[in-house]
Amino acid sequence: MIVCWSVKGGSGTTVVASTLALVHAAQSSRGALIVDLAGDVPAVLGLAEPTGIGASEWLAQPEKSARMSLQSIAIQATANLQMISRGAVSINSSRFDEFCASLQTFDLPIIIDAGCGVPDEALISRASSSLLITRPCSYCQASLIALTVLAKNYFQKLVSAHRTWPSHG
Repeated sequence: MIVCWSVKGGSGTTVVASTLALVHAAQSSRGALIVDLAGDVPAVLGLAEPTGIGASEWLAQPEKSARMSLQSIAIQATANLQMISRGAVSINSSRFDEFCASLQTFDLPIIIDAGCGVPDEALISRASSSLLITRPCSYCQASLIALTVLAKNYFQKLVSAHRTWPSHG
């Protein structure tokens, strides 16, 4: 299970999680599962917004016996990719340990888009990988571009100067 998360919105977490899920789905004969805890995966995959029960409703059920199986709420996103949508109610994180245990019954590569903020400890502890998705701020990007241009100009001057040096033959 791979958990993708970020500290702020707009970092590309959903794009990274969706891409990882599509790659795993293509590479695995059984397919893959993406769990959308942020609510943006359908838009990234070009799907209509799901209307059925999602992860938040599953987590909101007070009794384990009253909960439907996670397999029953998974929808087919592509030929090899299943998705569990976020759902419409607030996410109750007190049951993430049970949620993760139920996810393991899929026996598929599982990618979780955990959205913004540090994921619940149960998600992190059961994950094989936890990916913190970051993106440099615009100031850092501008600085990197400026440094790249300066370095390019510097090396071009060095090469030009080297060509004009007298040879010692």
